[in-house]
Amino acid sequence: MSSTVPFLVRIVCYWQGIIPASEITPEICTHIIFSFIGVNDSGNLIYLYSDEAEIKRKLNEFQKLKSKNPKLTLMAAVGGANDELLNAFDNLSKTESGRENFINEIIKFMNENSLTGIDIDWEYPRNDEEKENFILLLRDLHSRFSLSNFTLSIAVAPEKWRSEKSYDIPRLVEYVDFINLMTYDFHGSWDETVGHHTQMFPHHGDSSYIKELNCAASISYWKSNKVPAEKLNLGIATYGKTFVLSDISKHRIGSIVDVEATKNTSGIIGYNEFCTSLGWKQHFDTNYRAYYAVKDDSWFGFDTKQQVKTKARYAKEHNLGGVMFWSLDTDSNENCKHGKFALISEAFKELNS
Repeated sequence: MSSTVPFLVRIVCYWQGIIPASEITPEICTHIIFSFIGVNDSGNLIYLYSDEAEIKRKLNEFQKLKSKNPKLTLMAAVGGANDELLNAFDNLSKTESGRENFINEIIKFMNENSLTGIDIDWEYPRNDEEKENFILLLRDLHSRFSLSNFTLSIAVAPEKWRSEKSYDIPRLVEYVDFINLMTYDFHGSWDETVGHHTQMFPHHGDSSYIKELNCAASISYWKSNKVPAEKLNLGIATYGKTFVLSDISKHRIGSIVDVEATKNTSGIIGYNEFCTSLGWKQHFDTNYRAYYAVKDDSWFGFDTKQQVKTKARYAKEHNLGGVMFWSLDTDSNENCKHGKFALISEAFKELNS
């Protein structure tokens, strides 16, 4: 695909560094976010999951993607689903000096690695004090970033109950360029019945709480809190969630789960792994308008190319800022019948048609 195709909306792609940067097709993304960099209590950046030399090697390769797509915005995410970072974010954001040091560290890191944006992924502010400190941190980041035209985004929880606890939404939206809604992981090993973790729409027969656990409900909630649609990116997962069925003859969404057996599995399969795995029988649940597959007592809920197309079309029809993918690393590869990055490419085609 040519990088000369004009993007109508954002296609934000997270990259974990699992696959080499040289294997990425940068033309299908408007933004690529390297994930993750950590932070300590003082606001100093730390390296997660790999040592400093390895991270710098990956970021050096990352920079080369701009030559293939000059319009591409290269960013890094600070944070992630890491409990050790919760106290660090809390402590650094409490004081003006802590926030200033953190921002200085970030700007230095961006300049050293030819990046032009940062994604803050604080998972998640736990109380009113942290909610307020998050606002102060974003305010100060915005103030400094605007001087250099850097991009500032955040990754946020999709659920209404968690968002109410963690975010002062009408205020935070003033300081960020866009918001990556993590509209996945709605369901998982904690559930006693099968649920699709990245379900697009609600089912009329669900309880009022379950009706909130889907992409459309999340978008609606954030928009109802004075967030302009163009600042929202609909999150799409390139992986699926698994359950172990209690009764293999009952596999529709809502069926009973063998909870203990489910907890003893990894619970996640990447689309790159699933697309070459044999023996799965695919189904479409008409009530939930969601795809899943079954093999023996294993249940796998995921997004197909068709479902990604549906989500991209939803983003376009509802005038959203775009879509976001977690992540490039688990999208399809050359061993899959649909070729490399089939899911992200499907969104690219739909949003640029």
